[in-house]
Amino acid sequence: MAKIFNNKISLSFDIYGCPNMCKNCWIGHPKHNKMNVNEVISTFSNIKNEQNSKKYYNAKIEYIDVGFREPHYGDDYKKLYNRVDEVNNCVLEVDSKFELISLWRLGNDSNYIKWIRERGIKRAQLKVFGLEKTNDFFYGKKGAHQELINGTNILLENGIVPRWQVYLNKMGINELRGVLELTKVLNVEKRVQELGENFNIKGAPYDSTGAGYDNNKFRIEKKDLVKIPSEIINIASLKTEKELIKKIINNDDKTVMPNNHNLWFYITSNWDVYPNFMGIAPWWKLGNLKSNSWKSILNTYVENNNKGLRIMNEITTKELIQKCGDKNSEKIFSGVGQFEEYLVEKYCREIN
Repeated sequence: MAKIFNNKISLSFDIYGCPNMCKNCWIGHPKHNKMNVNEVISTFSNIKNEQNSKKYYNAKIEYIDVGFREPHYGDDYKKLYNRVDEVNNCVLEVDSKFELISLWRLGNDSNYIKWIRERGIKRAQLKVFGLEKTNDFFYGKKGAHQELINGTNILLENGIVPRWQVYLNKMGINELRGVLELTKVLNVEKRVQELGENFNIKGAPYDSTGAGYDNNKFRIEKKDLVKIPSEIINIASLKTEKELIKKIINNDDKTVMPNNHNLWFYITSNWDVYPNFMGIAPWWKLGNLKSNSWKSILNTYVENNNKGLRIMNEITTKELIQKCGDKNSEKIFSGVGQFEEYLVEKYCREIN
């Protein structure tokens, strides 16, 4: 049986989609049609009432979210999030310490910065892949690099601390010193210190599911580690596929299902439902809210009735390695968890 962690499930709806086509996106790039806001909120309320009264599997519905791909993207974002706050009885991204904002809206809506500040958002994560050509490529649109620069300045000018999350990749690996130089040109470190904090710039390999799996050719290798400045990441925390296989190959009875997880069900614009373990893909689908009852969708999850969940719960890590691992690979992962996700994704795609 799949676990309902802490007996809680939250639901996230893809109401407005995303302006980017990021090459690293672990969710992927599902097709999108605008959803009706009233229908979304009433659907959530109906599911919450049913689940919290019937108590299937002794679980309860906790929160609603309305932008699992890009927060605050729709033009009526202020009205929409006011309604969501009322339903949740909190400002979810603040109470949950999410640092995600819409970089697109930051550069296209002069009122947005005031709104996120008033919501209580004090820090915001911005994705970095390298310099201009690399950033534009990985964001999937021209001008993304300039959006990053403009967004960083707008945040600092309004008292919000930017956090640069550097996703390590083959295209940008030789540009990391240039990335650090860019922070100096923007005087980011001093400006963040004036806000009472230290500038946080961290690097990590990007996720290995969804679009991240499709772009595995850009994953860095062991020979690239010497190119990473110590200011961005301690390379000792990064491991090759070969090293990770040696570490976990003898865990005979271990499966990939985590012991704890903040469980959300993602609902796409065509009302398909997926657990938030990996990307939006057929092997993770739990059902459709227009075609299936809530109870049957929940049953599909708990009973491992799709390929992805069966692999996570029933196939050992050792077997995944034997079928999908490469004991000679020098590809770099952030750790066991990210590597196991890669194995599951590969198994789902390539093994019948």
